Amino acid sequence: MFDRSLNQALAYVLDGLADAEAGVFVLDWADSDTLGSETLTALIDAGILQSHCSAASIICPGCEEACPMPVEQREIEQGHLSFIVCDQPQDLGRISLDPRHLDQWRTDIELVASCIAKLISTVTLPSVLIPNGLVRLGRTEINGADAACFLARDGSQAIFDHRALREAANPLVLHPGRIEKADIAHLDLAQTISFKDGQLSFDVGAAAKALSNVAPQANENIFRRQGQAWEVRFQGRSVNLRHTLGLGYIAELLPRPRQPLAALELYAGTRTGGEILIERSMEASDQRSRTTLLKAVKGTQAELKRARDGNALGKVDMLEAREKSLQAELTRDFGKSGKVRRHGGPSEKARQNVQKAIQAALVAIGKVHAALGFHLKAAISTGTECVYNPVQTTPWKIIL
Repeated sequence: MFDRSLNQALAYVLDGLADAEAGVFVLDWADSDTLGSETLTALIDAGILQSHCSAASIICPGCEEACPMPVEQREIEQGHLSFIVCDQPQDLGRISLDPRHLDQWRTDIELVASCIAKLISTVTLPSVLIPNGLVRLGRTEINGADAACFLARDGSQAIFDHRALREAANPLVLHPGRIEKADIAHLDLAQTISFKDGQLSFDVGAAAKALSNVAPQANENIFRRQGQAWEVRFQGRSVNLRHTLGLGYIAELLPRPRQPLAALELYAGTRTGGEILIERSMEASDQRSRTTLLKAVKGTQAELKRARDGNALGKVDMLEAREKSLQAELTRDFGKSGKVRRHGGPSEKARQNVQKAIQAALVAIGKVHAALGFHLKAAISTGTECVYNPVQTTPWKIIL
């Protein structure tokens, strides 16, 4: 019975939020009397409501006019005295007020978003996209499927045309009130959250149904990670693949067309960040080694000149051999340009592993989806840097 009154109160608050022009719905003592203090406390505990500043005006209960009157306060020994000043002959003078009648509570889209994000356990904190209009709740799993959840205050075109919604993979928009028509999965909050045994809960089934009712667009290309498998959609055809590191690397490249990504960065993303620190340390060490080699070459050349000038033929042969050896070492490790060359260091290890993993993934893709395999083999280049460079712009939705 208590849950029924709680859900009625919840519907009242959500309806008020949907209709609030300023994006903030404020309740006062009259609402408190209607809803009941216990129900109000439950809404506050659930995070739907929070305390608001005290009312600065009030509907005067002193006569039948029901006039809105400004509230005045005076400090007294016991605290504060709240009253209104009435100019009606029958009520002339100060009329004291119960301070509880000045209490107010509020809700807004950000407050509700924070509450819902906790209910659905999003992996990131909510972020405001349109003040008092649209909040990105974050990604969560709904019946085994990954969804990008948003909270909208209304169904205006400006909200549903927002870039974040259009670019999101598998978006779900929650909202107070009704939305007549939208091509993105959406669900009325009143059908999604409710009280059960005094606790606020989220209807996963209703959310899953809303998502399933919106079919993906025919031209939508998707790379979706689902545990130890990938669902890949290209040119209207979907296939499933067992997870490999190569598929993960490809998923990193696809949303960054024509933007080279270091193989070491891809590799480190699946290992520990310490690999990058080792690389930097090696680079510093290599520069010191190059400086030492250059000093040795110059020193040997100076000795060689003195030996030639002194006609010390035996020493000349030895110094020429040493100079040749040092020059060969310098060229081997640093090249003519002086750039560090790797011989089995983190960069080379990353290049080899990433290249091998991506090539294996491309072979696996080609076996089950020839068109996609052909497209990716032609568009992806691997090496010290990897890049996805399609001939024609091909948008992807990546769901990790």
